[in-house]
Amino acid sequence: MLAVLEAKYNFKSKIMNKPLISVIIPAYNEANYIVNCLDSLANQIHSPEHEIIVCDNGSTDGTVELVKNHKLKPRLVIESTRGVANARQAGLEVAQGEIIVSTDADCLFKTNWLEKIEIQFKDETVVGVAGNYHFMNAPLWARVLPYLGSVLVWLIYIVTKKTIYASAANLSFRKKYTNGYSLLETQGSDERGIIKQLVKNGRVKVILKTRFIHRLDEFVKVSFMVFL
Repeated sequence: MLAVLEAKYNFKSKIMNKPLISVIIPAYNEANYIVNCLDSLANQIHSPEHEIIVCDNGSTDGTVELVKNHKLKPRLVIESTRGVANARQAGLEVAQGEIIVSTDADCLFKTNWLEKIEIQFKDETVVGVAGNYHFMNAPLWARVLPYLGSVLVWLIYIVTKKTIYASAANLSFRKKYTNGYSLLETQGSDERGIIKQLVKNGRVKVILKTRFIHRLDEFVKVSFMVFL
């Protein structure tokens, strides 16, 4: 069940009634990360008109209060049905942007991240953009393996023009070409299902360089950085 708790959000626009980009962030007990994530988004420069939507999925650690009190005043949506796909879908349903930017609460971004995304969509044949990422302060294997995987996905795209994978932590797409997220799978449907819908309508471009950060897991306690 979806509930919109905070109706005020930042369009960063004086001339547009609607944002160009909607950044959707699912969150479940992300009190250790969400403030840094939102601070990182607040530091975007030359960014297009955008809104920030945080979709809380039942947090009990104070995540909701941190989001409510943040200077960005993001739109806060409460989704009681657990699962990351449910949370992303809740954000998608209220998003007003033409372009949806999917990310995670434990991520950080370069200051030109949204600007770079906007540039990619100036090409009308592009319906989606699959960005890259890397783990910060992680063991060597946790930095090397994701990078090698990203290179493989990029090479396949360059040779075949097919997008075989995209991380939902750094995936952007035109909203009009999707019917929403599949809620039948607990993990992975927030990226696979979207890509399947997008490729029927145009090109999902794979970018090897884009900046952003994500923790590796609950034990290692590291972050990763997103690129475009």
